Amino acid sequence: MTRHIESKPFPGSTVGTPLRRAHLLAALSVLVAAALYFVLVELHRPSATAALDVYIYYLPNKMHALSSLWDGGKGLLWNRYQSCGVPFFANPAMGLLYPPHLVFLFLEPNLAVHVVLIINMVIGGIGMLLLARELGLGWAAALAGALVFELGDPMAQLTGWSPMQNGPWAWLPWALLLCERLLRAPTARRGAALAVVLALELAPGWVLITALTYQLIVLRVVWELLTTPARRPWRSAAAIGVALAFAPGLLAVQLLPAAEFAAQSSRVVMEASEFAKSRLLLVDLLKSLQSRTPPLPFLVAPLLLAALAVLLPAHRRLAAFYVLVGALYGILALGQTTPLYSLYLALPPGAATVRYSLRLFWMCGLSLALLTAFGLDAFDRAITASARRWLVPSIALLAAAAAIAFTPDGLRWGEMLALALLLAALFGAAAREQLRRPAAWIAVAAVLVNLVAVPLRYPGRLVSSLNSYWRHRDALTALEPPLTAQDRLFIVTSVSSIFDFSLITKTATLLRLPDIFDYDALMEQRHTQFFVMMWHGSPLGSMDEFTGAAVRGGFRGRLLDLTAVRTVAASPSAPLEAFELPRLPSNDGSLRLYRNDTALPRARYVPRIEVIADPNALLNRLAFGSDDLRTVAFVEAPTASGFTGVDDAPGTGTAEFVTNDPEHVVIDVDAPARGFLVLADEYYPGWQASVNGTSVPILRANYTFRLVEVPAGHSRVEFRFRPPSVAVGAAVSLLSAALLFVLVTRAARPRRSPTPASN
Repeated sequence: MTRHIESKPFPGSTVGTPLRRAHLLAALSVLVAAALYFVLVELHRPSATAALDVYIYYLPNKMHALSSLWDGGKGLLWNRYQSCGVPFFANPAMGLLYPPHLVFLFLEPNLAVHVVLIINMVIGGIGMLLLARELGLGWAAALAGALVFELGDPMAQLTGWSPMQNGPWAWLPWALLLCERLLRAPTARRGAALAVVLALELAPGWVLITALTYQLIVLRVVWELLTTPARRPWRSAAAIGVALAFAPGLLAVQLLPAAEFAAQSSRVVMEASEFAKSRLLLVDLLKSLQSRTPPLPFLVAPLLLAALAVLLPAHRRLAAFYVLVGALYGILALGQTTPLYSLYLALPPGAATVRYSLRLFWMCGLSLALLTAFGLDAFDRAITASARRWLVPSIALLAAAAAIAFTPDGLRWGEMLALALLLAALFGAAAREQLRRPAAWIAVAAVLVNLVAVPLRYPGRLVSSLNSYWRHRDALTALEPPLTAQDRLFIVTSVSSIFDFSLITKTATLLRLPDIFDYDALMEQRHTQFFVMMWHGSPLGSMDEFTGAAVRGGFRGRLLDLTAVRTVAASPSAPLEAFELPRLPSNDGSLRLYRNDTALPRARYVPRIEVIADPNALLNRLAFGSDDLRTVAFVEAPTASGFTGVDDAPGTGTAEFVTNDPEHVVIDVDAPARGFLVLADEYYPGWQASVNGTSVPILRANYTFRLVEVPAGHSRVEFRFRPPSVAVGAAVSLLSAALLFVLVTRAARPRRSPTPASN
């Protein structure tokens, strides 16, 4: 296939020259400095809101993973401290397999967060730099594009959000780089590299950006096939398709459990229809533009350079592609304002993953970074052609005048300075060709001034200390009476305690205390319904009801009792009007403690069960019925034996914990008659049970918990968490990696010349 640009790609024959190495080292230094500046300065603005997703979600999960690792791995598959037990590794947001997360093994957790964010930004910047060089752009143009990618939107927004978001985005330019190399010359090694990069993009656990990457690669391949009629690269397209297929296989060990977990999620089940109605109004876009905040990537100096991108034939085809990509995703970002959005949501990943249509503006930000590089390179090259000498600065002047005249509320001083520098560079180079090279670097400086002086900010601030995490540690770890294996805690937060991190829903995980609630991106549907019914006394209508803090009325204490909550801990401003519980003494004046004397044990013997096939009817019966929940459990399907218990058991029976590890629970049961053991831990696929060494089925009991049948007398019940999805996923990952290795090594093996036949 004929090369679509005239100049030599970066990884060419002269890459090892001292001059090239000096350019590369200088560019890398600038990109590292830019990432350090953004994370250590921009993300530490005192006026900004603390980065909630970092400190109430991402970091506590990483600290739980560390504690579990030091405890021999107990808790890596199942977190027993939140929501009556939840899968941990299966939650894709954990990102346990993402390589940069290894820094948590060596650094203090808050420092590790800073380092991971910086690493991701640098990875993204280097990827964009190499992509621009692969496309034949000069060093100045490549660095300008890399800076816009690294400091502009969406990287600025995603870095202020959390490493779960900026991690996947960092690998997008690397995927495009390998796509371009495969389009130029398909090889097995390049295909394998693309598969690995896409797997790394999936590893942080947020699939939306990988889905967008897949869409972009498909569009890029289609564009290549349509615009190179002389020799369409079908072989390249096939190689890219194989790489796209291999990537999920490499990470199947994470993806298969994640898919199983997502299938249980309220967000996937309930929110897809809500988010499909997403709509972005013109007034919202104007507010974004005026405040220089996402989703609009309004950067006046890069936009001016982007306007020059299609001036040279050498870049026009690819520049046109990214103009169309930016326009397409910009239209889709408007949501239901246009009919295209409904058609788009019919494609993977769907409304539940996209959630808000405005996120599609991120692809506009990517296009802007590349078009900035194309535009600066066009200016750099066009100056040498006398016919175009004044065309470039003239177009730039018109674009600058339009920006000054039509930007709502006018341009800011940093933007005006950036435009002045850029126009001075363009006109200076047009006047004297000797100024062409310096002018290109002045243009880079203008872009940097724009990015630093008028940054696109996401309201997320990093903190310098995690001391707030431990504010209530003494009071919660020294409860009187102390929590046993049969008891749980219920932490009730408030807006103020969440924002200062003193009492968050993951405080229980941090302190290794069993709680019944959690804040999570993927909330298990049954537990969500159970919790909302307990809190509000009504079924879940929307996800806002689950995340809302206030009790609207109808608190159902019967459901609280079923979760084995012995103690309630709340911040002073938490809404506890519905609770009628005796107060416990505490030396912590900023924490309220209550005792729940009617709590049922976490593990208990019940003499009988009742089958209620309709889950909603079952939950209503639990919440509003008058049954004695100490003596009966409700199930949705009969036992294999058909046994439903006895009405008049000769005694109450006992259940005592022998082992209480996250993935391994052993309980000794003394039953006065044949009956059932109820364990108030979440029912979830992958749990296996045995009674006296014989495997038995686990039934879902009391809407969301576990139950097994036990014989009369003494018996030992054992629960183990052995999810087949993890084992099958690991096998698929190993097989995919082995197959990819074989394909690469066979392709790299030199072919033997045929031996001449002897006479």
